[in-house]
Amino acid sequence: MVFIVQILNSMFSLWSLLLLVWIILSWIPQIPRHHPAVQLVGRVIEPTVAPFRRVLPMSIGIDLSPMIAYFVYKIAIGLIAGILLGADRAL
Repeated sequence: MVFIVQILNSMFSLWSLLLLVWIILSWIPQIPRHHPAVQLVGRVIEPTVAPFRRVLPMSIGIDLSPMIAYFVYKIAIGLIAGILLGADRAL
């Protein structure tokens, strides 16, 4: 089970890095949105952030959905890791 938790943590770390790149790209309007790298990051990040964007209102022109998504997924990964490692310790 430790291996599964390590994979989950690695995937979350990669997602977090891509989220940070997506946030920075959103601040720089000169970067072309049709660039393949930008589109790749968008295809990974947008589906995971969109549910939070639909629920959260945009406050004073700032989109807080990436930050909320990060914390929700971080908590979810922690809970899943706790369950998996707790089950592993019980064996």
